[in-house]
Amino acid sequence: MFSLLPRQYEIVEFTRRAAHVTRPLLARRLSLSLPTVSVAVRGLVDAGILSEDGYVESSGGRRARILTMNPGFVRSVGLSVNMSGVCGIVADLGGAPLAQERFEWGTEASRDTILSSLYEVTDALLAAADEPPAGIGVGITGLVQREDGVSLRFPHVEDWKEVPVAALLSERFSLPVYVDNDVNASTMAEISFGKGRGVDDFLYVFVGKGIGLGIVVDAHLYRGFSGNAGELGHVSATDGGVLCHCGNYGCLETVAGPEAIVREVQQAIAGAALSTVETAEDGTVRIGAVLQAAEAGDRLCENVVVRAAEHMGRMIANMANLFDPQVVILGGLLSGGSSRMMETIRRVFDSRVLPHIAPTVELQVSELGEVSGALGAADVVFENYFEDLRAR
Repeated sequence: MFSLLPRQYEIVEFTRRAAHVTRPLLARRLSLSLPTVSVAVRGLVDAGILSEDGYVESSGGRRARILTMNPGFVRSVGLSVNMSGVCGIVADLGGAPLAQERFEWGTEASRDTILSSLYEVTDALLAAADEPPAGIGVGITGLVQREDGVSLRFPHVEDWKEVPVAALLSERFSLPVYVDNDVNASTMAEISFGKGRGVDDFLYVFVGKGIGLGIVVDAHLYRGFSGNAGELGHVSATDGGVLCHCGNYGCLETVAGPEAIVREVQQAIAGAALSTVETAEDGTVRIGAVLQAAEAGDRLCENVVVRAAEHMGRMIANMANLFDPQVVILGGLLSGGSSRMMETIRRVFDSRVLPHIAPTVELQVSELGEVSGALGAADVVFENYFEDLRAR
């Protein structure tokens, strides 16, 4: 197997996460001489890891060649597991999804349901892959013990406790398996393929059924001492309030999460409030219908969405004031096109962020879509793959 020399490994890791790479840029950013970089790059190009792709524009002198990762060098499988189901992809090194599978839970999830759906989706992806992948990455909702590949707890699933996901998948598929929190995985996708590429310090706010935060410092994901940093949904947003599934009262999820929005709308309708929001066949209201009704001017839905967005805007501003990021990336439900929600978040954010931070921080919306978690899980495989190639 090809081994990466220390300088080659540095170049690979920088190139994977940088928006634009040339030999002179590598020399400057990695504090290496240009001849040293050129020798290392030549070996990486010969090995098929890097590709040369055109030239940068020059105002004079010799134009520098653009360096990129060779997308076809290696493949990986990425799986994202949340409270709705499993989304899986086969990804190349450039982040392109070569195959995609999805499994939605029609009823409440259980330990057996989650594991069987993971096996089913992975089987389908491996059958669709044009060559064996380097491994399987899993981004899963809830608390994770990353080093051992154990999912400690999955929200609202009582029989899911300390499940050795990595060991189970590795035994079944005979591949390396890496497990991380789903929001961390989505943040990794932004670092390597999304709005965070080339950005040293940013925050990623994800709203699914819960609310999570990815923290990137010096172009590296901050996981915290136990590996579970970023539980933004369980930061206190109000005194008292509704009991959260974590056991506390007043968590952000209980006033701004999708379940909180739907619950308030349904309670208001049950109390004879007027609304044009569409209900599902089972008589319940879905978050998508609430957002659509709010966009159409339904007063009840608009008021509920705006109030939730105000809580979100304040909390995001608090995080910006705390971490002083270059960018705050909004993903999940926040990237789904709800202009009413986004307008409110931006308005409140602008009014609460500190004056000396406001000119330097930018709110951006993720463009990675529903595969962000799976793509980030696939990227975790790439990260470990190149780490294993590094010469010891």
